Amino acid sequence: YTQAVVDGTDLIQAFLDRCRMRGQAPFISIRMNDAHHKENVDKKKGEKGVGSVSMSINKFYYDHPQYRLVPGSLSGKDLVLNWAEPEVRAQKFALLQELCENYDIAGLELDFLRTYSFFRVEETAHEQRCGIMTAFVKDVRSLLDRTPREGRRRWLCVRVPCYLEAHDILGIDLPAMATAVVDMVNAVP
Repeated sequence: YTQAVVDGTDLIQAFLDRCRMRGQAPFISIRMNDAHHKENVDKKKGEKGVGSVSMSINKFYYDHPQYRLVPGSLSGKDLVLNWAEPEVRAQKFALLQELCENYDIAGLELDFLRTYSFFRVEETAHEQRCGIMTAFVKDVRSLLDRTPREGRRRWLCVRVPCYLEAHDILGIDLPAMATAVVDMVNAVP
């Protein structure tokens, strides 16, 4: 995949073309927080693991260590971004906006499950966490509604833990998200 990107292949468009060729509705699933290779971001050239950084860590992440949940930690769950920071949400929204404006997708899946950390729980109340996540989902719904091609409705799915007790720390309020016009919930163990 890395070589295809280096060669100029638009992997998203290739995926969309293949889905349409097979009569499938192309959905893009985006991890809302991802811990992959974050433990390597601060390593110096030549250190073990530094090669995995280039394709898995974007410039925003690298330039803003203050937005990490626990700066300096080597644990992936601590090195993801703190969603209480408006800049973190804006950066993720900009990625989604680019996808929606440039590609004819059928829908988005917002993956809140992949990494179970979004907030410094000791600094954010339940209501604040849920308010942040629900507002983000509403903004994505509005984005999908204003960017479809040929008037087609675009679908919105959220991927969340199937265990309700896990929702609190993530800021997941499914009834509020359903009101925000989430079309599907992918509840995964």
